[in-house]
Amino acid sequence: MDNSFQTNSCNGSITVEETERILLVNFLFSYAIGLYFLPDNDLRSIPSPFKIFDKYRVQFSSALFGSENNQRSSKMWLFNVIQGSIFNCYENLCKLFWVLRHLEELDPQKKTNYLSTVKHDMTLIWTTLQTSDIQLDSSSDKRTSTFLVFAKYLHQSLEILHMKLMDPELGPSNPVIKFYVNQFVHIYRSLTNDAEVPKCLKLMPLFICGCASKSLDDRVFLTKELYFLGRDLSLQIISTITARLEDRWRIEETGGKSSLTSLIARCGFDICK
Repeated sequence: MDNSFQTNSCNGSITVEETERILLVNFLFSYAIGLYFLPDNDLRSIPSPFKIFDKYRVQFSSALFGSENNQRSSKMWLFNVIQGSIFNCYENLCKLFWVLRHLEELDPQKKTNYLSTVKHDMTLIWTTLQTSDIQLDSSSDKRTSTFLVFAKYLHQSLEILHMKLMDPELGPSNPVIKFYVNQFVHIYRSLTNDAEVPKCLKLMPLFICGCASKSLDDRVFLTKELYFLGRDLSLQIISTITARLEDRWRIEETGGKSSLTSLIARCGFDICK
């Protein structure tokens, strides 16, 4: 059996062997986690997302999605657009985490420049997703609508993180933060079957939204989804992250620092020592 597949992109066609695909997917999953959770000394050995994605974007996208379903329907072009938007969202997630980890080193102008670049891309992506939503109809591939929903709630988590990085004084009671949390949970709940969504991309958006959440209902729901994800991926680190998040909620409810502020300060989330 041929264990390779091809993907088409603006940069041409590339074949990724199955073994290489697994390694790349594992790298992508670990990369976002490492950017946030690794200690400072270990973080220095990780390449910047502002460089690595420019160099390996085609290989990464191929590893995550491939193009084995490109001939499923005449509307596969729409799926490819949404798939590209998901990958761009993940890239921006990594860039925001990189900025978060280098806040003390960046002067205000550099920080603003980095965040403005990411925000510009986020705006373009959201416009693409809204346009894609209009293009969907009853003949659209089911996977296409599933990936669109995933892209939408992934985007909400980026808005939360970007806002907090731009204004560290914002708290979970801020109406715009609350709006994005509500949108995230609402959109997430609307996806009844996300079996085809790459699970490796779900952890950090759930974590971000969990840190920004305020209501008990949202927190119970997000905790449940995190535990399900840890079970499905058989990764103890997800249970550890969830437990630390619950600890921050308890501290917040007793008058301590908000979990959203703890997200930026990484207070209580030093799980990799």
